[in-house]
Amino acid sequence: MKVDLTKNNSFMSQLEKDMKDKSVLVIEDIPEVRGSMRQMMTSFGAKDIQEAPNGERALEKMRGHSFDVILCDYNLGSGKDGQQVLEEAKLEELITYSTIFIMVTAENYMGMVMGAIEFMPDDYLSKPFTKDTMKGRLQKLLDKKRPFKELALFAKQKDYKTAIALANKLIQEKKSVMDVLRIKMELSFQLEAYDEIKDFLEEVLSEYNVPWAKLGLGKVFYFKEDYVQAEKIFRELISENANYIHAYDWLAKTCHETGRAKEAQEVLTKGTAVSPKSLSRQKNLGEIAMENKDMAVAAKSFKAAVQYGKGSALRTPDEFTGLAKALTATGNEADAMKVIKNVNDEFRNNNDVKYQTGLLKSAIYRKQGLQESAEAALKEVKELVEMMDDDKAVDATMELAQVCMDMGSTEDAKQLLQMVVRNNHEDEGTLGKVQGMFEKAGMEDEGKVLIASTREEMNKLNNKGVQLVKAGKIDEAIGLFVKAADGAPENKTINLNAAQVLIMKAKKNKKDNTLLEKASEYLENAGHKDRFDEKYLALLDAYDELIQSRVVSGDDAASG
Repeated sequence: MKVDLTKNNSFMSQLEKDMKDKSVLVIEDIPEVRGSMRQMMTSFGAKDIQEAPNGERALEKMRGHSFDVILCDYNLGSGKDGQQVLEEAKLEELITYSTIFIMVTAENYMGMVMGAIEFMPDDYLSKPFTKDTMKGRLQKLLDKKRPFKELALFAKQKDYKTAIALANKLIQEKKSVMDVLRIKMELSFQLEAYDEIKDFLEEVLSEYNVPWAKLGLGKVFYFKEDYVQAEKIFRELISENANYIHAYDWLAKTCHETGRAKEAQEVLTKGTAVSPKSLSRQKNLGEIAMENKDMAVAAKSFKAAVQYGKGSALRTPDEFTGLAKALTATGNEADAMKVIKNVNDEFRNNNDVKYQTGLLKSAIYRKQGLQESAEAALKEVKELVEMMDDDKAVDATMELAQVCMDMGSTEDAKQLLQMVVRNNHEDEGTLGKVQGMFEKAGMEDEGKVLIASTREEMNKLNNKGVQLVKAGKIDEAIGLFVKAADGAPENKTINLNAAQVLIMKAKKNKKDNTLLEKASEYLENAGHKDRFDEKYLALLDAYDELIQSRVVSGDDAASG
């Protein structure tokens, strides 16, 4: 009779004991290699082993199942690569502090290696590797991660205080101390307790010269707006290790925050040379280069962002529109139009994309002397602006007005800017931007007149409505404020007054549900501007009380 020794723990190796209850995911596009890695995991004692032939399928499996060990090849054919799988899995919190993620690849050029390491896999194995090599690495990682299971659970539940308490306990027990110290730092940043983090990291650095702690201390100074200290630390990190890529990102942020956009561009240029395969870094470099009017660098960086974003969940329309803008600025309108077509195809139902590309098409047509086509594109953009959310409409309207000024359509620009003033007649910041646009166009006096007259118009209208209310002429006040609010849907004051008079009328006329329906609309408009405004909150309470009283009394009421 043959005895299965694997059923007896006394005959099992430590690795087999550790792996028998672990769930494993093997991500590899070549079936034979995938099968070989599966067999290796089986020989190590794993029972629950799943496979994925590509990045998309791997993420699907991770969304539906929690894996303890993930072996992922870097090159997965077309679609997502291993770096993108790791990046997106961390973004979606599909892997925790207790998960083991091993990157495997036959490629070893610097850009790929730096890109893979940047997102911190637990280990990195170059093909070909032996079974003994994998066995040794896996056992070491299992030993290191063993204490993290409970901590990872609380961190995933966003119970950071409990997770930090568990980290402190592990530190006292001297279990995987260096890794737990780093985890404690990451958890502490979630609580934004910067003074406590500073003390903690200074204590760590007094014993260990570790770059992650120094970077964390630099970030603390950045968030506390001590940019001099932050910059000093980030520069020291780069001096000590020219490949420590995160220091470049934070140094660039610090330079930009202190008004040195050209220095920020220089730093990011060096950073992308060290690790080019980062969509966000290339995109940031493109945006700063655009700000510096360095359109050649902007075009190159946005093009790289588009390339590295293929298959990534981090891909946005901004890389495409940035590239199209840079190409247009460098006189490459034909390629810009191709990019515009591509982004509209990829994000076909996105009105923001249609707006941005509409502006670009208008500018390109204008440069090509196609005035009718430029005006047609601009007409479509105007229609899109009217459909935008309030928080985007102001910037979009002002950008559109600038295009109209550039095209020589001064009257259209003035109408658009007057709309902005009507909706923001008490917002000094927005009014300053409007005046700045007029000054840039050499129309300083016209801007002052337009802003002053429009503000006076809105103030008179508002005061007249208030006087009507005081005189008991509620119906006339309703007519005035409703008309004003419909003409200035983003004006908080006007919309609040419109809601107020409608609620006043609704208190007396409990059968007319249209009053509350209309009041709800104006409250929503005002809430978009400022949900913490005292008058808004008071009116919202009054509205809710009316709704509740009608529900209790059995009357039908508008929904809020």
